[in-house]
Amino acid sequence: MTLTNTGTTPMTFLDLTFSGANAGDFAQSTTCPSTLARGASCAIRITFTPSLLGTETATLNINDDAPNSPQSVDLTGTGSAPVLLEPTSENFGDVAKGTPSGTATITLANVQSVALSISSTTLSNPDFTETNTCVPSLAPHSVCTISVIFTPSIAGAETATLTVNDSATNTPQTVALTGAGH
Repeated sequence: MTLTNTGTTPMTFLDLTFSGANAGDFAQSTTCPSTLARGASCAIRITFTPSLLGTETATLNINDDAPNSPQSVDLTGTGSAPVLLEPTSENFGDVAKGTPSGTATITLANVQSVALSISSTTLSNPDFTETNTCVPSLAPHSVCTISVIFTPSIAGAETATLTVNDSATNTPQTVALTGAGH
């Protein structure tokens, strides 16, 4: 954003502060000098690093010696998960004991602007097996797939959790798996 001195005298620029619910998730850098000449402008750069999923808000307060100080600017940003594993659950239904089910395809999406390091993909029940196209380093803004098959060894309901551990801030990502052998 641009700060312009529209007054008739030089303006003494004091500081920039943030206030509000998510003030700590916003930062600034500026080219504004300590005194801004009449009619002069300077740049204020705002960055947003979300700590939450969803909408975050704050207010930028521009403190100076102008009569209307502080000036304020409302800021809004939306935090999204850096990595998505979808769907978050999968039901294989009834499957004959000892017979492989159909394949469920789970998608791992790296929505970050940096590569994702994948350290492990695990299942909590050996009756569920997986193969995947996820390489140890998933490029920014790309996806890979995890194929899961359920082969019940018992009659009755079974559950498992597919867990992906990686370098994202929201690790691990999980998918709840269910199925029943008959």
